[in-house]
Amino acid sequence: MGENTSDLVLSLHFEPILEGKAVKYSKAAPAANFYGETHFYWSPNRSEVLFINLTSRGIVGEGVASYRNGEIVLLGELHWPDKSMKFKTVLRIESNGVLSDTYTRKEDGVWVPGHFQEFAAKN
Repeated sequence: MGENTSDLVLSLHFEPILEGKAVKYSKAAPAANFYGETHFYWSPNRSEVLFINLTSRGIVGEGVASYRNGEIVLLGELHWPDKSMKFKTVLRIESNGVLSDTYTRKEDGVWVPGHFQEFAAKN
């Protein structure tokens, strides 16, 4: 999983957890030895949906999830042991049922493109 990676089979799974008080979003790419989980939950103190993301690569993400113009927008910060950076992910379900995932990150105060991924239901 990187900028020069060829097509890779990724699986996604969304499920309610904790008696419906949170949503778990799992993402796995076995060929790349990658697994990640994102947990979304309502923060009564902040009156917004927060998330935390943990990956098998030791990356931790945290931030705010919102719904704008038909898109789920994740705005937050990614943390590695030696650095952190701001990021934005936009999830959108297209009219053909495909889920698109567009990722950008902030470098030197400027938003730069990251990955673009598309997911379709397995037939």
